[in-house]
Amino acid sequence: MITMTSTETRRTWGRVVEKARKNPVVVEKDGRPVVAVISYEDFERFQELEDRIWGERASAVREKGDYIGTEESMKLLQRGLEE
Repeated sequence: MITMTSTETRRTWGRVVEKARKNPVVVEKDGRPVVAVISYEDFERFQELEDRIWGERASAVREKGDYIGTEESMKLLQRGLEE
């Protein structure tokens, strides 16, 4: 992982993109990490992993029988928007 300041990132964006294609680049502001730049391939892998995790969670809830249907979900969402 590479760490850069926000000022350095602004000055050298092209280099940041090239570095991020190989390793994540963490951008710091005032000495604290604020964002990470990753390759599109890493982003896609993350999305696939996230989808798999949510799918497994949904399957576990379904198997347990601990879920509500679409109509009840919509009612709860509407009630939340009205409050």
